[in-house]
Amino acid sequence: MLNKSEVNMLNKFVYFLSFTILLALFSSLGIAAENKGQIRDFYVGMNITEIDTNKYFFSCNNKKIKALTDYQQCLASANKLTEVNVFYNDATSEWGDVNDRWLGTKIAGHPVLISIHIDTDKDIERIDVQTDPDSRMYMKKKSFLLGNRIKSQFGSQNWRCTDKKDSDNTQVGGVIIDQLCRKDFNGFTVVTHVELFNKNINGKKNYTNATKLSIVKTS
Repeated sequence: MLNKSEVNMLNKFVYFLSFTILLALFSSLGIAAENKGQIRDFYVGMNITEIDTNKYFFSCNNKKIKALTDYQQCLASANKLTEVNVFYNDATSEWGDVNDRWLGTKIAGHPVLISIHIDTDKDIERIDVQTDPDSRMYMKKKSFLLGNRIKSQFGSQNWRCTDKKDSDNTQVGGVIIDQLCRKDFNGFTVVTHVELFNKNINGKKNYTNATKLSIVKTS
């Protein structure tokens, strides 16, 4: 006989399994999220007062800020945008007690660094994401795979991609990837940069494996 806690855990697992199956089906049909500018609760063009800040922690200039509306304490750039770093609050994670893969600041299971760029009207003009370079090697080796997950989320067609060439880059497992891709939507642009190579620096190999994403408001 299951106790109440075990029943709740089982119900969460069943719901999660059903959600995963539906998500896989939508992906196979090429259906992206309705709000394609989305990273979790954040959208380019949205006002920061719309965000449920209980789900996140925020910082800038290597200092934690108590509330997102305190972003004006941060230093603005020359274009008058203020960058704020975003971290998920594990205490509010619905699935954290099911599996620790839901803990930490992650996208599609990849540890990431997220920042939002806020204008003087408190609107988000840009969202930047990159795989965490300090993640453990097991996850870092998978970082380049996030690029394909992003393309799937925003629709696999109509990407304009350019492969960068650098004579200092050498293969990793017989592969070199240094690709910039761009896709334009109504009101915003998505840019990805996927890297997988060894770079020769002063005669030594520097292992590079990363995915970077920018979502930029265009109107």
